[in-house]
Parts: sequence; structure tokens; C-alpha cells
Amino acid sequence: MKQIALEAAPRQQTGKVYAKKLRNAGKIPAVVYTKEGAVHVEMEAREAEKVLLTPDTYVIDLKVGKESYKTVVNNASFHYLHDNVQDVEFRQISEARPVQVLLPIRLIGSSVGVLAGGKLVQKARKLRVRGVYSQLPEELVIDITSLRLGHSLKVRDLKYDNFVIAENSDVPIASVELTRSLRQEAATQGKGK
Repeated sequence: MKQIALEAAPRQQTGKVYAKKLRNAGKIPAVVYTKEGAVHVEMEAREAEKVLLTPDTYVIDLKVGKESYKTVVNNASFHYLHDNVQDVEFRQISEARPVQVLLPIRLIGSSVGVLAGGKLVQKARKLRVRGVYSQLPEELVIDITSLRLGHSLKVRDLKYDNFVIAENSDVPIASVELTRSLRQEAATQGKGK
């Protein structure tokens, strides 16, 4: 997984009024969940956007005052109209315990079905995986070369050694669908017989 360093400051107060003051000043409230409990922090909104407004998943080295935490984003809230970051929750991670994160999917190869005239439809952009963070890849690279016309690739078709996919096995990832012209061609051939 990619790594990035962010800075935050300990938050002196909590509550809606203080959070609103932070947002008006270009900062956001955040929480770091550790084994010992929750650590309330504040950080620049632009700092948080570096990891939230990207399809990549990061291991974040979050520096809070003199403390440093290895974290991943647990949850983030956005304004319903303006899409501004409202608050962020970070979860501390360690080598000893597996972590559950969303990893982006990258499809590679030319599908047999697409070469036959079908249309590739990517149904999922990210998948939830569980494993030790040092053994997780930056993205899930999936070869679709053998995907035929009218078939789909599902989670149950994927196998990995270092981590498990924590999604329903019936979730489709990609499919090759018939195009309108191929459907019409098949219909005219069916009527001609």
C-alpha cells in the first residue's frame, strides 16, 4: 500500500460549536482510534483531502504533536451540497493485527468477449480486503483475458495468498455484455431460419 505522512494537532475542545469554528478556519475535526482509546485531533482540510480525494488507499503516518500513529482512514464525512470534508476518523494499525481496507481494482488484458464485439462493463471499482497492511498491494490487478461474451467475473473467481477479500462471493467485478448491434444481428439471424 502507498504511504503518506500527514500532520495534525491535538484538539482542545469537542462539540458542534468548536467543530464549526474549525471548519470556518479551513480545518476539520478528526479522531484517531487506538488501543488505548480515542485521540481527538484537528487538521488542515487540505491535508485530509490528499488521502480522501483519490482512488488510492494509503497507510498514513499521522504526526500529532510529539506522537506518531500509523493509521488508515476508517470513515470520512462530506458536506451534502459542497462535498467539503466535514470530519475524518483514522484507525491505528499494527503488524500484529489484520486490517480491513478498500483497494482499487485495475483490469488488464483484452477480453475474448470484447474482441468478439462485446462491451466491457466494470461493475466494481474497489473491493474490501482483510490482511496485514505490509502484505497488501497498492491495487488489485485482475486479468480479464479469458472473459467471454455474456459472462462476468465475480469475487469468488479471485484467489490471493496474503489476504482475503471481505466481500460477498457473488459480487460482480466486470462483465462483457452484448452490444445493441450484436443483439439485433442475432435477432435477424434467428428470424431468417
